[in-house]
Amino acid sequence: ATATATATATTSSAEELDPTQIASQIAVAAGSNNLDDLRELLKKYPGKATAEDANGWQPIHEASSAGNIHALKILAQMGFNVDFNAQIGGSDQSNFKGKTPLWIAKEFAGLSNNHVAVKYLIQNGAVLEVLKHEEKEKPLLSSPGGEQQKQDQPHVFSADDLRSAAYHGDINRLEQILEAQPELQHESDENGWLAIHEAVRNAQVDALITLVDTGSNLQAQIGPKNHDGEGATPLEIALELHGEKHQITALLRRFSAKPI
Repeated sequence: ATATATATATTSSAEELDPTQIASQIAVAAGSNNLDDLRELLKKYPGKATAEDANGWQPIHEASSAGNIHALKILAQMGFNVDFNAQIGGSDQSNFKGKTPLWIAKEFAGLSNNHVAVKYLIQNGAVLEVLKHEEKEKPLLSSPGGEQQKQDQPHVFSADDLRSAAYHGDINRLEQILEAQPELQHESDENGWLAIHEAVRNAQVDALITLVDTGSNLQAQIGPKNHDGEGATPLEIALELHGEKHQITALLRRFSAKPI
């Protein structure tokens, strides 16, 4: 998540943005295939091509999730020490923690081995999973019946998982999390962003509909920390990022969403 309501390189100076916000802007540009913004951001903030956003995602993960081959190439060409096997950081409870760009492209985004982005990642040494030495030696079962016990345990999701699914428009996962733990839609990140804000930020129409159907607040404001975008509602985010004529804005207005 990010505390700024814009992904362009011209809206804020370096003094006004913290490292997480800068990383989020670069990640959004990479994920949305906004190549001009991506180039400008990497020129403006050299060395930030591997910075993590508040969810632990690097720009290479965002580009991989969308299959953006050109964004991947720009990151490799302009970035410093871009790691094709970079692992997602963030909360230990997040299901994405430790995942690689190739895992995101194939398992999360569902891209085939013939997809140009997948081929490019593999050509640059990307692997599905990076195992620690001790994990390679770990036995499959720690005790008799351990496999069945593990299967019987209900999975616990985090609010980070929900916000990430909303941002990326992963409807199956979004519905799975909301069915298991609907209260997570009302939990914000450290910058005050809810899942509904993330869906609007990345113009995920189906995710927005799903969230509204399950009780997300159309008038929820970003907050409480003092960052750019503080207090903005979903409609205000849509207007600033996408404009009046965008589908996400029109949908919010049909839902009777209002600015504050």
